[in-house]
Amino acid sequence: MTSSTIAPNTPHRVAVIGLRSVGGAHVRAWAAYQRANPHIRLVAVCDLDAELCRRAAGEYGVPETYGSVDDLLARSDADLITICLPTGLHERMAAACFEQGRHVLCEKPPALDPDSAQRMAEAAAAASRVLAYGFQRRFHPQVRAALEVAKSGCTGPLFYGRCGWVRSEPNVGATVPWKLGASTGGGGLLNIGIHLLDVAWYLMGRPRPLTASAFGSTHGTRLVASAASLPLPADPAHDTTAALVRFEHDDGTPAALLVESSLALHRLSPQGAATGSLATGSQSVYCDLSGTEGGLSVYPPAFVSGRTVEPLAVEDDAREQTTRRLLIEDFLRAVDTGTPPRATAEDGVAIMRIVDTIERSAGERRELSI
Repeated sequence: MTSSTIAPNTPHRVAVIGLRSVGGAHVRAWAAYQRANPHIRLVAVCDLDAELCRRAAGEYGVPETYGSVDDLLARSDADLITICLPTGLHERMAAACFEQGRHVLCEKPPALDPDSAQRMAEAAAAASRVLAYGFQRRFHPQVRAALEVAKSGCTGPLFYGRCGWVRSEPNVGATVPWKLGASTGGGGLLNIGIHLLDVAWYLMGRPRPLTASAFGSTHGTRLVASAASLPLPADPAHDTTAALVRFEHDDGTPAALLVESSLALHRLSPQGAATGSLATGSQSVYCDLSGTEGGLSVYPPAFVSGRTVEPLAVEDDAREQTTRRLLIEDFLRAVDTGTPPRATAEDGVAIMRIVDTIERSAGERRELSI
């Protein structure tokens, strides 16, 4: 996907709401994009922290700063809004943007539950506005290369897979209190595991989810809270989740996926295996899919068939910069041409139905229908 897929020189004015963590990455990406595309202007940033707004405005030349979304929507003429707020605020903020006729690029996870994601999709449709989600791993070079192989037919139908994101030590720098509560952030699956669940489901062709059987634990939530010197929420979320999700393809053939995630788990990571110790940032990120004719590894990227292993040709580029640029271009293409974004509002609902069923299954200790 390149800039040529976008309606040429269509002017847009952009605002970013929420400047911490991933919000800062979105500000950097929009600022970089506008340098090469002067018809796109980052005109506003919004955050409760006035100092964050001041720094972003000064560093990237953003003319407008706001301390509330209401002020931004009342006073700014930005037509594209990027939402980078705690998950529990996504629905309310997106609804306010749609009411004012703005298009929305919302960070993942879409919402705290599927009903909220469904209302967001309905609000976007009622306002005839685009709702796209920041499932940025769909734009990773490895994922794009794997998708081309899957589409070529070399693997045959993908019927089984395993995916996961497991940290062997708490990532204290990325830990904020709201992520650790079941009713505010959702823990490991909703914050990191959802990325790999989405990649696997996307590459498998988005089959219809049927059931989930899951296990969940809050042991790591307590470990993360302690390491980050944060109070444990009254409703600690599952930090560690393991699930078997069953699907059905359009032709009726079954498929299944093993999903695993944890914010902190006592397990040897690839870094640890290489060094004999748990280095800072130790983690496992994997997505392996099997088809009738061959299989795919995404991290690292490879095609597997029998004894044959062929590394996939992956663009040699800066991952975050390229990923964010492609996400921006996809969002702009959807706004300008009326074609769906790569990660649609409906995708957000489907992923949240899977996640919600996994969490309920873990709580009830039984398999549940999705």
